This record gives sequence, C-alpha cells and structure tokens, in this order.
Amino acid sequence: MEKNEIYENTVMMEALKAAAEDVVAEEGRMEITTSPEQCEEVKDAMEQKEYVLERMDFTMMPSTTVDLIGETFNILMLFTLMLKHNDARTGSCCCHDCCHG
Repeated sequence: MEKNEIYENTVMMEALKAAAEDVVAEEGRMEITTSPEQCEEVKDAMEQKEYVLERMDFTMMPSTTVDLIGETFNILMLFTLMLKHNDARTGSCCCHDCCHG
C-alpha cells in the first residue's frame, strides 16, 4: 500500500467508527456521508483526531436512483430545459445563464 492509501484507510476507519455511513476519497479529499442525526458526533470525533474539516454541507440524497439512457435521457433533459425556461418566463429562473444568456 502507498502512504496515501494507508492515510485514506485510517481516515475511513475513524469516520466509520464514529457512525459515518460512507467515506469516499477523490482528488486528495475525503467526503464523509452520515445521517443528520449523527453529523455532530462524526464531526466531533474527526476533530478530536485532529483532522481538519473543510466544510459541512447538508444534502438530501435519494433513496433510489434510475439510470437514464438513450431516448429516456433525451426526453428528461428536454423536460428539464422546458421547466427552466418556464421558470424564467415567470421570473423565478434557477440560473441566469440558461435563459438570459
């Protein structure tokens, strides 16, 4: 194992011991996923081990997912663009570069 892999495994084990649900290592960073109820406990445990937490975000994660391919994907993308365009026409656009560009 490389030194970086050992460090990632150590962080992962510490987070999982603290009740994290998942840990993903990407591009030199680690993302820890946990339930809202366990968030403070995991944060405190990681800080006690002197890990630096860059930020905390709360995101609703879907309980199920569906892979979209081919025509189904195209239809959903078109529908999404139509919704954005409709929001722009009513003055509640989610982003100003999609329709105001």
